[in-house]
Amino acid sequence: MAMPRSGLSSADESAAPAAARLSAPPGWVVIALAGLLAIAAAGVYGNSLSNPLVFDDIPQIKENQNIRQLWPVSAVVEGTRRPVAIYSLAINYHLGGLNPRGYHLVNIGLHILAGLALFGLLRRTLSGPKLRPRYGSSAAFLAFAMVLIWLVHPLATQAVDSIIQRMEVLMALFYLLTLYTLARAAEGPERGLWSVLCVAACLLGMLSKEVMVTAPLTALLYDRCFLAGSWREALR
Repeated sequence: MAMPRSGLSSADESAAPAAARLSAPPGWVVIALAGLLAIAAAGVYGNSLSNPLVFDDIPQIKENQNIRQLWPVSAVVEGTRRPVAIYSLAINYHLGGLNPRGYHLVNIGLHILAGLALFGLLRRTLSGPKLRPRYGSSAAFLAFAMVLIWLVHPLATQAVDSIIQRMEVLMALFYLLTLYTLARAAEGPERGLWSVLCVAACLLGMLSKEVMVTAPLTALLYDRCFLAGSWREALR
């Protein structure tokens, strides 16, 4: 995709990204920041592990005979519009029965993965062609601060703590992965692979919760704002 031009002169355009690269933190710092995000989320939501099955967990898990098997897949997901989420519940049941601890562990793990996907997306966006001159050197730390707020914010409590709300967490994970893989597809020689992963993430999200239908439009807007130089390039 065509890279947009900024308002800087040609000399500034070459100097600013170089300065950003020189002052960017080393890889181990980025890994450490990602680890801190995971620890923070686990610490905040770890107290949900002993929560029992409640409300919609009862009909969808305790009384749902479909998740008592893993094969055939069609029998497990029969009658649902969210097969990815339902099949994940079947895997949980296969591994731990009705013990809620395993279900909660998966929910927390998915929320952490979504946070890491958001961390990668924000870091690449801030160090991308449009924002690099201003934010490139601090992209990792700014992304860390934003994702930390998102990971531990009380508004996410229901989605993470309520087992059946895994559908929401899965959708969020695949939504963010769709945008992250889109950003990666615009960068280098492995564009084809990242494009395939982008489509796959979007499809899995749509099979997790219907609101994922907005993802292609969001991807187009993200492309236009941060990657392409025009609507024509973004659409292409």
